[in-house]
Amino acid sequence: MACAGAPARQAEELGGLGQDPRRDLSVPLPVVVQRPDGSTRHEYAVNVSSSGLCLHTRSPFSIGEEVRIAFRLPSDEREIRAVCKVVWTSHAGELPPIPRCFETGLFLVEVMEADAQRIAFFVSAQVDRR
Repeated sequence: MACAGAPARQAEELGGLGQDPRRDLSVPLPVVVQRPDGSTRHEYAVNVSSSGLCLHTRSPFSIGEEVRIAFRLPSDEREIRAVCKVVWTSHAGELPPIPRCFETGLFLVEVMEADAQRIAFFVSAQVDRR
């Protein structure tokens, strides 16, 4: 994802998984998820960090699956777009008979530098208040 001289961040620049402060969201953020087959799903992020998001999803994703996402942070009209990789999921093996939702961890593989900075500012502004 390149844009007018602002290079996209690659996974190597984002550090290891689980090292960044996370912001739990009191109100889930709507996230549009596009799968490799082109299908689009509307899911919800329940926490966010500068390296990824945790989604509540209606159906499971596969670990290693690469998806494209789009979402807006609260009080910010600009949409953030990124390429992500599914790095963990709450289901393992057989699916429960009546699942309510699945938790899915996404790692931001490719995101515009300006968007990564907006996410980091959003998270740090909330973490610093505690």
